[in-house]
Amino acid sequence: MAFAFALADETLQKGLRRIAAEQIDLALALAADTGGAPGPRIHDMRKAVKKLRALLRLLRPVMAGARAENALLRDAANGISATRDAEVMALTLQDLLRGADLDPDGLGSLQATFERARQAAAQPAALEPAIAPFATALADAGERARHWRIKRQGFAALAPGLAAGWDAARRAQAAALRHDEDSLVHEWRKRAKDHWYQARLLRPLWPQAMDPHIAAADQLGETLGLWHDIAVLRAALHALDLPPTLLTRVQDLAQARQTALMTQAAPLGRRLFAGKSRALVARASVWWQVWQDQGGTGAPH
Repeated sequence: MAFAFALADETLQKGLRRIAAEQIDLALALAADTGGAPGPRIHDMRKAVKKLRALLRLLRPVMAGARAENALLRDAANGISATRDAEVMALTLQDLLRGADLDPDGLGSLQATFERARQAAAQPAALEPAIAPFATALADAGERARHWRIKRQGFAALAPGLAAGWDAARRAQAAALRHDEDSLVHEWRKRAKDHWYQARLLRPLWPQAMDPHIAAADQLGETLGLWHDIAVLRAALHALDLPPTLLTRVQDLAQARQTALMTQAAPLGRRLFAGKSRALVARASVWWQVWQDQGGTGAPH
C-alpha cells in the first residue's frame, strides 16, 4: 500500500503497525538483494528508515518507547551511509564543475580522487559487512513493531506530533535563515523532510489540497539537500592537499551554487511553513473527520 494511513486500517494503531511493517520489509528485501548498483540500493534502504523515523516522530507524544526506536533506526541507517555519502560527493563535484573554466589537469586529478573513494565504498568488502548489522537491526525492529502501541486513537493521537513537527520546522527555518551555517541548514532540511513524510501519511484526508503542499515540501527538502551536499563536499575539499588556486576556485563555485539554492529555498520555506501549528491542526482535524464520515471518497463539501 501507499505510504499513508488508510480507512482499511480500522484504527490508527493498526495503521502504524502496517506502515512500519511495509517499510521494514522493503528495507530487508533491499538488504538481501545483492544485484544492481549499490548506490541506489543503499539510498532506498535509508529512505525506508527515514519514513519509519518520520512516522515515529509523528506519534512520539502518544507512543512509549518511540524515542528509543527512533535512535536505533538512526544508528542502523548511519551504519550504511558511507557508500551513499561517497557517491553523493562524487556526483555533487561532477555537477558543480560542469562547464567550469578550470585547469584540466588539476580538475581531472580532483575528480579522480572522489571517484576512487566512490568505487572503494561500493566494493562488497566495504559494503556487505555494514549491511549485515543493518538487516539485523531492522529485523529486530520488525518484531517489536508488531506490538507497538499508542495511548490514543484517531486524530487525537496525531495532533500533538503534527504540531510539534510543524513548530520544529518553523524554528529550524528561522534559525537557518538568520545564519546559513551548515548545521542550521541541515537541521532545517531534516525537519522539512519530516514534514514532507508526515504530509504524505495524511494525504488521503484530502488529496486535492495535500498534493500541492506535498510537492512544495518535497521541493524544499531537495533544494536544502543539494545545499547540504555541497557543504559536505566543501568540508572534504579542505582535507585534501589541493593547489591553493584550484581550492579557491572550486570553493567559489560551491559558494555561488549554495547562494543560488538558498535564494530558491527561502521564499519556498516561508510560504510552506506560514502560520502557526494551531491553525494547521484545526484544518487537519476537520479534514480527518470529513474523511472518516465520507469513507475517504472525496474532498470536504
